[in-house]
Amino acid sequence: MSIWPAGGVDISYDDTGSGPPVVLVHGHPFDRSMWYPQVSYLTSHGYRAIAADLRGYGASTVVPGKTTLDVFARDIAGLLDHLSVPAAILCGLSMGGQIVLEFTRLFPDRVLALVLADTSAPADTQAGAAVRRATADRLLSEGMAGYAAEVLPKMVSPRTLRRRPDIGAHVTGMMRGTAPAGAAAALRGRAERPDYVGLLSDLAVPALVVVGSDDEFTPLADARLLAERIGSATLTVIPDAGHMPNLEQPAAFNDALGQFLRAALPGHDRSGGRTASADSALIHAATPRDRGEPLVPPPVLASIFASDGEPGGGLAYGRNGNPTWQSLERALGALEDAGAVAFSSGQAAAMALMLALARGRKQILVPRDGYYNVRELARRLRPHGAEAVSVDLQDLAGVERELGRGPSVLWAESPTNPLLRVADLAALGRLAAAAGAPMVVDNTVATGVLQQPLELGAIASLCSLTKSASGHSDLIMGAVVSRDQQLLAELRDWRTLGGGIAGPLEAWLALRGLKTLPLRIERQSATALAIAEYLAAHPRVAAVHYPGSCAATRDLARAQMPRGFGPLLSFELDGGAADADAVVAAARLIVQATSFGGVESSWERRGRWPGESAPDSLIRLSAGLEPAADLIADIDQSLRAGWPG
Repeated sequence: MSIWPAGGVDISYDDTGSGPPVVLVHGHPFDRSMWYPQVSYLTSHGYRAIAADLRGYGASTVVPGKTTLDVFARDIAGLLDHLSVPAAILCGLSMGGQIVLEFTRLFPDRVLALVLADTSAPADTQAGAAVRRATADRLLSEGMAGYAAEVLPKMVSPRTLRRRPDIGAHVTGMMRGTAPAGAAAALRGRAERPDYVGLLSDLAVPALVVVGSDDEFTPLADARLLAERIGSATLTVIPDAGHMPNLEQPAAFNDALGQFLRAALPGHDRSGGRTASADSALIHAATPRDRGEPLVPPPVLASIFASDGEPGGGLAYGRNGNPTWQSLERALGALEDAGAVAFSSGQAAAMALMLALARGRKQILVPRDGYYNVRELARRLRPHGAEAVSVDLQDLAGVERELGRGPSVLWAESPTNPLLRVADLAALGRLAAAAGAPMVVDNTVATGVLQQPLELGAIASLCSLTKSASGHSDLIMGAVVSRDQQLLAELRDWRTLGGGIAGPLEAWLALRGLKTLPLRIERQSATALAIAEYLAAHPRVAAVHYPGSCAATRDLARAQMPRGFGPLLSFELDGGAADADAVVAAARLIVQATSFGGVESSWERRGRWPGESAPDSLIRLSAGLEPAADLIADIDQSLRAGWPG
């Protein structure tokens, strides 16, 4: 976040990416964080995203009284002057759309294109203006909490609130975090807005009109009228969305935005569109594009940064932030249209997530067969007094019973490590939402390339970057990905307070490895499946555990992980621990080592670790990048040499 002093009023803003500038103007009563899916999309597709908190909102200065739309518009013009941006694409939602229209009226030569989401152009009726003034008085006397609870079902589609409780929590957090004086000032000024209908027919720039199909504040008929008055505008209706389609259906909104920008500014969508957006985002999200800049920025090895004045925006001390972390976080966030916070390890990320979510909760439900160190962390840490309770994630009725015992956090893992069991994440997300419980998914085995938990109801997705994400067995790191801005802020606070920060060199290595993740994990998934099929037919193998070979959950796994089942599998011998140790030791190619996801194949008898509950004869195998035939040959000779007879 940066601060621009606008004549005694501090305007907070984010300026990320490079390319044609897109200014994102938020609505009432929100802040710039409402645009995070679009910031991620734009920066990964070759655009410069500029998102500011309007005066009176977010981290900007609160100015009591009355703030008219022309004041907001002049603030934006001043910010663009400060950033040396002569003209930009303007994108606004609701009140933000009206501010964009006012900006267009005042500064027509500075507008390259317009995006108007859930925007009404006519002036307020006398009755409408009276309602705004009365609401302003109410906010000053009662605060934001009651207002937020009242308008949330109108702001966000009820279907979205059921499907994505994290969106409801984010919208509520923005409304409650808004200063009543700032919101009241904007409402009073908005009641006096001019009629923009006459302006619309004179627009000489490309325009996109977007509306949610279930929007109660801007009916579809109003959006159609707006598009018709502009004449050259494109109208897009986002299905199953209310007044905030950019948050409720970010993929559909971004598709419409991307298509419009490609048509309005041909040649500028440099990542090739959304056909491979996740893969392209990993490569381009942190790639500088200014003339003379290195395409691979070096790691920033610094513990302190030049700073003066009051602490605030910008970097000052290395425990609070580092440009190399931020580049990695942009790439991780772009992968899932979200924000990301990087940590020194997966366990550090898990600890911060437990501390951030468990306040006021009675228990953390952890998977009975999940990663044993996370289970042990929850048991020992007891964050804010929350007790660790083990559950079988495949027993939905049992999970529902436990959720009914009191306020909970549901900690899911799918596929699990080391038994590779697959849980129905969408069903678990619905159960968690009904119980008011945030759901976390440990996505380390699948990564965001193969599986996207945030689309299945999770508030956060945890990944050990040590494993497949970085893929070269040369660093230890972890990360949390989320679309909940309040949660992301808390995670950063816990990281700073607890010191669970990543080294810049490790972050640089992780970012480099991340760029090849889609290629690596698809190859490793295909190899792992071939090995699982070979082992299933071997007479000395009692059981094989792999999402693609379990008949009971194969269809579910394919639905949740359409690009592959991951590099990790395990199998049990028809014998004991000594037999498994002998087989592992007999390998000539596969490395005897723990962890997984590296370019080299590795295996181990998993039960050798204290606290691990895996069967005695279970061998966990991580498929690398070697040819599948070579690995199968090595496994075959290991089974014969290590276990003769």
